[in-house]
Amino acid sequence: MTNTAQRIADLEQELTEVTAQRDEARRQVKTLDNALGAVTGQCRKAEWERDQAQTALERVSTLADQMRDELAALRPNPDHHVYLSTGCLHGEHGYCQRHTGLSGAKTPAQCKFCAAPCTCPCHSQA
Repeated sequence: MTNTAQRIADLEQELTEVTAQRDEARRQVKTLDNALGAVTGQCRKAEWERDQAQTALERVSTLADQMRDELAALRPNPDHHVYLSTGCLHGEHGYCQRHTGLSGAKTPAQCKFCAAPCTCPCHSQA
């Protein structure tokens, strides 16, 4: 074999090997592209789920704040006590609304010490 013929044979052999390497590299690139696409899709889904969770957190936080405010408004003032007049306690609902009692002048349906209103439901009917 001449040098030229040998060189052609060697180059054809190398070309076959390089072509096989190229084809393998293309398969790897395609596999990695597919994997990247799947990961990108998972990332987008995770971002959407995170956004949904953040929205839910904000909604629940707002609701909790509203409930806390409503509870604070419903709780008796810590400076006043929950008052039930003696008349209401003993079923004498008309007595608690009079301006005089056995001890003299009084503020009807209120504590004489702190002005806390009587909590008996009969006062909402008056």
